[in-house]
Amino acid sequence: MPSDAVDVAGLIAFGAIFLIGETLAGTVIFPWIVNRFNRNTGQQNQGIEGGSGSTLIGLLERFLLFLTLLLGVQQGLTVFAALKAGSRLDEERSHKVKTEYFLVGNVVSVTMALLYFQLFPILRRWIAPLIR
Repeated sequence: MPSDAVDVAGLIAFGAIFLIGETLAGTVIFPWIVNRFNRNTGQQNQGIEGGSGSTLIGLLERFLLFLTLLLGVQQGLTVFAALKAGSRLDEERSHKVKTEYFLVGNVVSVTMALLYFQLFPILRRWIAPLIR
């Protein structure tokens, strides 16, 4: 394959993994986490909601983490951690449930991006013969 050729199998694998993973994240994984935290506090929506802003931020975070891993820029994980920590500096630390939810959400997001990264070469090898 010429060096300037587009890796169609890679693009399809990237899109499929991300689309399926984010569908699961938005409809199953994070709603379950929110429900679990709300149930543990005994109150509904104690500052922990899966609003559209947090959903979009999470989607972008996982996209960028997945992309940086595929591009071989593992420092993206460090930058992610620093940005997330910095975004919490002004937050009220007395709200234990919100802080725990923040940490669990970040761990799940990083784990999902790592899972996407591990699935990518498998799906790409499976797709490549189908499009030739």
